[in-house]
Amino acid sequence: MAKKFLSNIGKSADIRRLISHTDVDRATVTLVLDELRTLVVKMKTDGRDELTVRCRDTDKRATVILHLPYQGDATASADIIDHTDMTESTST
Repeated sequence: MAKKFLSNIGKSADIRRLISHTDVDRATVTLVLDELRTLVVKMKTDGRDELTVRCRDTDKRATVILHLPYQGDATASADIIDHTDMTESTST
């Protein structure tokens, strides 16, 4: 299982706005992360400083965890866990 951390995937507020649409219609969300990914939101955790969103990639065996801080113009980050690759790696 390979794990990647991406430190700047875009404006947190913009991604939170996009993710909020899944509350109503359970639509998928498409984001450009390490590659173009179509995500199904599985769980949202509302913390004091950030919204954490656990997603499943619809095309690959991967879990994507989005970290979406609430501070004004904060940038979002993501952990990507590839369930098909058996090696461990990290990158920024």
